[in-house]
Amino acid sequence: ADDFEDIFIDIDFAAINSFVKNLLPEVTRKEPVKEEYIDALYSEVLGKDTFNPRERKAQAVPGGYLIRGENKVKPKEGKDDGDVLIEALDKKIFESSVAGKIQVYYILDPTPPSGEEILNDEDESPVLLITNYDISPDTKVWIKPAITFLGLASIAAFSLGSFSFNDEVLNRISTGADS
Repeated sequence: ADDFEDIFIDIDFAAINSFVKNLLPEVTRKEPVKEEYIDALYSEVLGKDTFNPRERKAQAVPGGYLIRGENKVKPKEGKDDGDVLIEALDKKIFESSVAGKIQVYYILDPTPPSGEEILNDEDESPVLLITNYDISPDTKVWIKPAITFLGLASIAAFSLGSFSFNDEVLNRISTGADS
């Protein structure tokens, strides 16, 4: 039965997961977002004045959830609609029970367009991607200093190497040292 799971997969589901995996590499997907956070987001943040969800249940994707809906924030002069929405959502999230627990991104819908959408020249609709608050990759404590040291050592070796193979520079240095 496990052999057939790879054959009979939902193509749209696979495409969405692939898109989200490219957007959020595995090192950023630390732990799944708790469903209670999504429920709190629906009840405390989303609504007719920010983002009105079309469906009651968010779609699970690697590292978070997708919520489809409609941007209800009034546009501001000189600002992109997505920026205005994220500012409004961030403000409401800060005042809610999910403050510091989730992060919201306004992205284009990763679902592949249907044939009808392509024929009608319909644009991709934006969706909200909900992830954990901290998506920064974890690294070991010694990795960053080691990389910095290797970089500085490489620069020093290249600098010294380029001067040591230049006879004119070596002659100048040796004559300068002799005088």
